[in-house]
Amino acid sequence: TLLQPERTPVVVAGTLLDAYAGDYEAPGRGRLSLRRESDRLVLVRGVGVPFPRVLTPVADTTFYDKFGIAFTFVRGADGRVTHLDTRWEGDPPARYERRQ
Repeated sequence: TLLQPERTPVVVAGTLLDAYAGDYEAPGRGRLSLRRESDRLVLVRGVGVPFPRVLTPVADTTFYDKFGIAFTFVRGADGRVTHLDTRWEGDPPARYERRQ
């Protein structure tokens, strides 16, 4: 099955969810759009699978979707989110630069 086992979620502060929400783009891979909905981060646009998808936080910077794709948010020296890295089952990681 494509669905992954349930992961134990952690609570992520709303300020972090706000910081992660936005648009990200990777050359040759397209754009991802994430939105904060209440106390959740939701992937509302992306490539190849159904949307929207709720992301489950397993750490302050790492989330998973129901297909097992990891989303890791990275901050620059100034503390702002610069990009996110995605990783899925043996595929090389993909870097999506922050657009807004």
